[in-house]
Amino acid sequence: LFVMVGALVTVIVQSSTAAMAITLTLLYAGWLPLEVAAAMVLGENIGTTITAELASLIGNTQSKRSARIHSLFNIIGVCWMVMLLPWVLEFLTTFVQNFTSLFESNAKIKTDDLSEVQTMNTYILAAFHTTFNILNVALLIGFVPWLIKMSIKTVKEKAGDDSIDTL
Repeated sequence: LFVMVGALVTVIVQSSTAAMAITLTLLYAGWLPLEVAAAMVLGENIGTTITAELASLIGNTQSKRSARIHSLFNIIGVCWMVMLLPWVLEFLTTFVQNFTSLFESNAKIKTDDLSEVQTMNTYILAAFHTTFNILNVALLIGFVPWLIKMSIKTVKEKAGDDSIDTL
């Protein structure tokens, strides 16, 4: 549900950066738990593809195929990450807490200090967003030929289009 909410927010504001800022603010304010905010970030990665899809509507076949690849890439990435979300968040929570302890004398979070928990959650969410994007590229880079073939199958060449197929 919150993956769809994140996508919708991004579509409405037409900016994944603004949607991420909204999500971070809601998380810091304590209005969202970390798991929900992470799901929204995944949705924002899908929602950001709408800009390319809309721009490609007036473009040639190659621009439509590029937009399709972008969409497929993000949708596939969100699907695999949703399945791993609890474990990834648990790992990142431990990692961020240990990392911040290197730089702060008293980095252990006190569970009764809400502002410290909320600050740590924003760090974890930022780390989650970065980790997701790096892992998604690392995992899907080998599937680029397949993504190209899928874009060719789903976006047909129009008669008189000035684009050239390279495959």
